[in-house]
Amino acid sequence: MAGLLSDAAATTDGITVTSEQLPFGQLFSAIEVRLQARNENPDLFFVDGPMTASYTMRGHLTALDDILPDASEIYTSAALQQGMVAGKLMSVPIESSTVVMLVNNSLFEAAGIEAPTNDPADRWTWEEVLAAGKTISELDESTWGFNFHYSDSPYMALVMPQSNGATLIGEDGVTATGYVDSPKFVEAMSTYAELYNTGIAPAGMYDYSLALELFLNGKVGMFAGVVSDAIAAEGRDGLDFTVAPMPYFEGGTPVTPTGSWHVGINPRTEHPEEAAKLVQALASPEFISAYFDKRANPPVLTEAWDSMSEKLDTPLWTLARYEIQNTAMARPSIGGWLEYDSILRNALREIQSGSDVAERLSAAAVEMNRELKKYAK
Repeated sequence: MAGLLSDAAATTDGITVTSEQLPFGQLFSAIEVRLQARNENPDLFFVDGPMTASYTMRGHLTALDDILPDASEIYTSAALQQGMVAGKLMSVPIESSTVVMLVNNSLFEAAGIEAPTNDPADRWTWEEVLAAGKTISELDESTWGFNFHYSDSPYMALVMPQSNGATLIGEDGVTATGYVDSPKFVEAMSTYAELYNTGIAPAGMYDYSLALELFLNGKVGMFAGVVSDAIAAEGRDGLDFTVAPMPYFEGGTPVTPTGSWHVGINPRTEHPEEAAKLVQALASPEFISAYFDKRANPPVLTEAWDSMSEKLDTPLWTLARYEIQNTAMARPSIGGWLEYDSILRNALREIQSGSDVAERLSAAAVEMNRELKKYAK
């Protein structure tokens, strides 16, 4: 059976899976080309969680409810939500994600500020981040108070308007005006702009490896990163850091990003039985445990959090589990997510460069309306 777009090959239950290795930057476009051909290849393919609705609307995914009838019982709700479309399971999660704030204790000490703790009950507000970040950024010209690892990515940035009570898109999934440019959305992204326009965070740093390296080299006070970033920091000699919960807006609701890689079945596959068996294997505790050993991201099976408790009994994983269970909010499940993401990403870059927040978000909303209307029901 051929066509699983990934970086590895495997054999399970007598089924040989032939993979196609593609750089991350080429994966989405390659999947689009293959699916638009509407033939039998690939049999299965990786699905970025928020793309599940888009692929479903265009007839590129097979419903999996009969293959995994107990999905709602075995998966964490945070992992499962982006695999569901109109109440049907359309893609299965194999890994999830959450974001924590990595805190450089040495920089906080040098700035004379008490660092945020690991306790979600003491979660900092964005107002506190701005104040501390400003003081830390003034320590010297090569030091920054805060940064997002993926600073132009809606995956991370959207938690700000979500935490501020903003709705990201209309209920119809295609109306952006009145939502992306709403007062709450604009207010939240004005704080985002303040981070980058006042020198608290490094504007224009879209090389994600460089962004992480700045924190690992002790040059960033607070760094919003995924779990793997914290694991990388643990391996950096001389870096005194702790993990803290993601900030929220005072008067708002704590929100953290979630969602990651799923797998879906091409409805035109010539090997439906083999594909179904592979999906079932991907949902097994044995696979999830082995996968975790290769890529230490939040497990998607509820059982795994308990069966791997020895590995997960650390401040990092305790916080990650709390966020997965209590604050995780997925990106919108809409047919036009790819367009929404691209348009907002461009807006975020221009806001970092000093564009007026309200005007730029209004323009983004108009552009989204135009691009998303083809997904109207």
